[in-house]
Amino acid sequence: MVTRLLELWSQGRISASQAAEIAHLASLEGANSQEVLKIARCGNFQQSPGNSHRDMMQLFLKGLQLCDPWPVKVEVKDPKSQKHTTTEASVMLPHLLFSSLYEHYRDQFEELFAVKECASFWHNLEKKEDPRLVPPITLDKRVVSPSTTIPIFVHGDGVEFVRDSSLMTFSWGSMLSQQSSLATHLLLTAWPKSCQTPDTWKPLDKVISWSFSALAKGFHPTEDWDGKALTKGILFEKAGLPLTKGKFRAVIYSIQGDQEFYSNCLKLGHWQSKHPCHECDCQKPHYKKKACPPGKSFKILKQDLQAYVDVTPGQALLVERSHPIFSVPGVSSALVRADSLHILYSRGVGSHLAGSLLHYCCYFDGSSRQKKPPATRLQTLFAKIKELYSLHRVSCRLTNIRLSMFTDVTAPHKKFPCLDAKAAETKHLLPCLLQVLKQALPEGVPIHTVMLECLETFIQLGVHFDEMDLFPTAEQHAQTMDLAKRFFDTYQDLHEWALSKGKKLFNITFKFHSSKHMYKNSYFLNYRIHSNFRSEDFVGHLSRLAHSVSFGVSAPRLCGKVCQKYRVLLHLQLTRAAFGCSFESTDDP
Repeated sequence: MVTRLLELWSQGRISASQAAEIAHLASLEGANSQEVLKIARCGNFQQSPGNSHRDMMQLFLKGLQLCDPWPVKVEVKDPKSQKHTTTEASVMLPHLLFSSLYEHYRDQFEELFAVKECASFWHNLEKKEDPRLVPPITLDKRVVSPSTTIPIFVHGDGVEFVRDSSLMTFSWGSMLSQQSSLATHLLLTAWPKSCQTPDTWKPLDKVISWSFSALAKGFHPTEDWDGKALTKGILFEKAGLPLTKGKFRAVIYSIQGDQEFYSNCLKLGHWQSKHPCHECDCQKPHYKKKACPPGKSFKILKQDLQAYVDVTPGQALLVERSHPIFSVPGVSSALVRADSLHILYSRGVGSHLAGSLLHYCCYFDGSSRQKKPPATRLQTLFAKIKELYSLHRVSCRLTNIRLSMFTDVTAPHKKFPCLDAKAAETKHLLPCLLQVLKQALPEGVPIHTVMLECLETFIQLGVHFDEMDLFPTAEQHAQTMDLAKRFFDTYQDLHEWALSKGKKLFNITFKFHSSKHMYKNSYFLNYRIHSNFRSEDFVGHLSRLAHSVSFGVSAPRLCGKVCQKYRVLLHLQLTRAAFGCSFESTDDP
């Protein structure tokens, strides 16, 4: 019970005084565990509830030996006066956190970074001759062992923590860990967007990239992020020493996030720009009223009509990027990975397909007056879907569906439909929708056959990757490309059919083009390893944590509060055996 109370407190779900009050009431009911009495004493048995947090820190966090957040001077904007000033942000430096985890939490270190899986991971990538294996990832094996080189991801995303205010959150962790989101992600920093200026992130990004460079080498740096020699402090005391006695190091092998993060933070191509893709030379169909060359439009799905030229990882290394993360040795845009959560299921490919199919069924009679109300048709379809949910024991399901979730009810034929639902809900809806449509769509209509084939092929692609190992075989990748070709061909046919009928259905967006690269690159790694299902869950936890420490705290000071609270959360997670086992994970299966 005490572990659960500490878990709820450290995650920001309850306050310290509430945890102490619950323990106090339990002790009055006869719970005589020493730990229950220990937590009940916090705040002097509710006589001084304001002291509960201080007392819990003293009683339960004595062994906290994680590195302190590192202060970085940044430019900020006062949300009220709009004046620009300077303040200190906090960063959990990756190389210092890595070192303190090894030194003080050794048993948990190996599980946190999935150390036993590292040698096999690099061996399989070398067998596949992944062109992303460039120095310093492939240093001399006589100096650096694959078994002590940990492949890590870096994830960035914004999340709302209070009404109309978002937190830009960066995290990192081992690509090989299969634990829950809180056990696989380590916080880098979190900054409120309401007080950032165009220059706020420049020093933060510089310091973070400097720390990741040290992490890749496996040694504490001898110079600071400006290239100046260290003269004092903890960085000076550790300068030149190995990060760990076991000579462990960690190299970035995946940069993850959504397209907004890639475009606005990493300064890669924007989906509205002329050259939106960092993986090839495709173009926007019409940019500033000028048509792109034949075969270069990202809206072309059929392979025989395409003329894209891919950017190789070697070429990507030669391209100068403005973001400091690309100054880390070996890191290039080739490590910016496609994310199946956003590309396929969160207003992505599957969402456009599902939205168009539902719209077609509900507005079957076209723009004229419907013989049966669309809302009635939708509820009839969803009643059948709910039966299939129960039959197949689907755990992540839509509880209800409305027309407004995929179209504008006031003008249903004005814009392209797209299902607006959580990624996991969309993913698990599609197989049930397929079975319902097989019964609902009239037989003998050629376009209905194409619709069913398109949806079925897309579902098969998802199942194919769920069942595959981390490293697909040549035969499995050939099957991937065959399924992908069938899906894109049928979807293009649906798109052209809708155009010929004057229907706003089966839209083609940039995410379709991104999915083509994702399927192609899966030859080296199953894209499942760099999907953002767990990452989205982690930023959700951070949102709740930030909300719990935001009361009475100005926006510029929030970053430091979040980092300090996160240290408490991470320590309890690493030292309490049952931490995180008392509630069901929201990760995608």
